[in-house]
Amino acid sequence: MISLSELMERVDRAFERASAKPGPWPDPHPDRSPTDVEYSRVTNPEKWRIVGARADASLDALHDTGVATIERDVAITWVEKPATETTRSDLARPQVTGGLPLIVSRSRIGTVDDAGVTTGVGDPTVVHTWIPDCGCDACDSGSQDALDELDGQSSQTPRAGASSPDRASWR
Repeated sequence: MISLSELMERVDRAFERASAKPGPWPDPHPDRSPTDVEYSRVTNPEKWRIVGARADASLDALHDTGVATIERDVAITWVEKPATETTRSDLARPQVTGGLPLIVSRSRIGTVDDAGVTTGVGDPTVVHTWIPDCGCDACDSGSQDALDELDGQSSQTPRAGASSPDRASWR
């Protein structure tokens, strides 16, 4: 069995090898509050594809370590429709008895498909989170915050043997 720290090392290596990922960016307003106009503006939504590249690295690491099999471009039945507009979904099927499937969907930001990531668990699937929360310029706190949030989801996996994928079954 692989530890979470070992898995995250594998994710880091896979992410570094990814050639088609956008570059990181700093917090655009580290020393000030966003302006009102930034709440209605989405500048360069393509930059958020870095989150999808990190999600792909996570899926690759799950597969490469034998933790899960990965199915690409699957149809998802959501318990409740996500607040995001998802454009495609991948499924990580755990290789342990009783493990719940993890869904990693790409979501639209502005007019850009596959810019964000929406995660869910189970079949049918319960939405867990979406990154970024919004994607507008005001809510942008830099790429590292978004990547850290996605990585943080790894430590909030459903308990083995959970009978339903509701939020109460998350650690």
